[in-house]
Amino acid sequence: MNQATFFAATGVPVQLVRGMLAVWLSLSIWTVWGRLIVREVDSPVYAAFLRRQFAGAVAALSAILIGGWMLTQYLGTINEGDLKATAQGDMDLLASRLAGESSVADAMAQALARSPSVRLYLKAGGGGAVEARSTLAVDVEVSGASEGLIVGPTGVVMAMDAAGSGGRIDRAWLRAATSGGPTGHYALDRRSGEALYFASYPICEAGGRLAGAAVRTRPLARLQSDLRRFDAPYFLVDRSGVVRMTNQADWMSRNLWPTAGARAGGKTPFFDKAVADMSWVDDNGSRAFVRRRAAGPDGWSLVLVTPTTGIFASRVLGIVITLLVTLATLLYVFGRERIVRDGVQSKRRLQLQEIASDFRLKASQDALTGLANRLAFDQGMAEELARAKRYGAPLSLIMFDIDHFKRINDRYGHPAGDKVLRSLSRLVADEVRINDLVARWGGEEFVVLVPGVDGSMACALAEKLRASIAGFVFEEIGMATCSFGVAEFAEGDDALTLIARADAALYAAKQGGRNAVRLAAATPGRVASAA
Repeated sequence: MNQATFFAATGVPVQLVRGMLAVWLSLSIWTVWGRLIVREVDSPVYAAFLRRQFAGAVAALSAILIGGWMLTQYLGTINEGDLKATAQGDMDLLASRLAGESSVADAMAQALARSPSVRLYLKAGGGGAVEARSTLAVDVEVSGASEGLIVGPTGVVMAMDAAGSGGRIDRAWLRAATSGGPTGHYALDRRSGEALYFASYPICEAGGRLAGAAVRTRPLARLQSDLRRFDAPYFLVDRSGVVRMTNQADWMSRNLWPTAGARAGGKTPFFDKAVADMSWVDDNGSRAFVRRRAAGPDGWSLVLVTPTTGIFASRVLGIVITLLVTLATLLYVFGRERIVRDGVQSKRRLQLQEIASDFRLKASQDALTGLANRLAFDQGMAEELARAKRYGAPLSLIMFDIDHFKRINDRYGHPAGDKVLRSLSRLVADEVRINDLVARWGGEEFVVLVPGVDGSMACALAEKLRASIAGFVFEEIGMATCSFGVAEFAEGDDALTLIARADAALYAAKQGGRNAVRLAAATPGRVASAA
């Protein structure tokens, strides 16, 4: 509503100002949103990335807007040139059609003026009227004219064809037609109100003296009928700006632009002022390109109006392209930001998970040997006891320690003793099944919880472990042996009683000379030997 006033006052399109305000508002909102996200994520890496992204996005959007504006102007300029070329072609076509109609009348007027019978008629002062009228009738029929006249040197009609009356011709123009040269004249038929073209050609005697003029009248109704389906609106207007021929039925006999006199029909003119050739005008709220060309020496003109829908569509295309590129850029920017933010948060979650996993591992793992500690063993023992009680599955416990470990520490030192514990732990872990639980019970004492295995099979496993340890050469100390006690879960056992029976079997192995395996009896207090 105010774009014309704003542009006139500032020289800047109001759409550009609105677009800049929208971009500024969007960037302001984005800045506030970014600060909130930075505070929430609390990551220096993400904050630095967001600052770089914001600067890059501002530069990219500025370039897109400037490029989009230039593209829109360029497309509009191209389409404007095409529009002018189209209007030029349409105007040339209309002018040629109009000139075609007038040239026929001009040629026939010239032919009539040079006819010997017409010259004799004027020379005889009206004699030979039958021959003259016959010539007029033939010429009218051949040329498609509606009327033919022979005018004397004073502008008086001397002869006309049988159908003519001469009443439709302006007498002042008839007097001017005998002034000595060929003339053309657009006028209205006084009887029908239709546009006509009058052509005159001087009739000279043998000595060159002017004897009169031959006149042809050609109606433009057939031309108007042919041009009724012409694509662009066209108007043939008289010197007063009144439409005399057009393909717009509602504008017939109306003023095309204001004149000093009253408006034709009391209706608003099509344009607010007289138009010049190649001008831009307002057409019902939209711009239109107008071509105007003179049609004869008497002030009539041909006007062609070409709507600028193509220019509007091309500018809309430029705007759409700009919006699509902007949208794609914003999607990339926000998508990239989301990926970086998710990456930062994912990395933080992984770090927290690693810390938690490390805490869980430290809480359930012996720091020296890497085996399960007492806490992890107690949890595993409780689970396996519950399973054995519920399903009646066999369960055995092996307890062993290193023979004379104190001597090793005293002789080789505690670091050497620690190395023996670590080597022994790896050796035992490699010899048992993956679902057997090996734990450090304390000091040089270890336990192996063997689910799904009865006492005899557990003794066989213990014997295998004993032999492997006895045959292993430990770094710095050489050979070492272990004593083993085995207890099988029996009805009424719990963790304490099962451990107590295995410990009693271990004590029996030590009492029996060490480097041996003993199986605890099902009844507490009794221990059976095993090779």
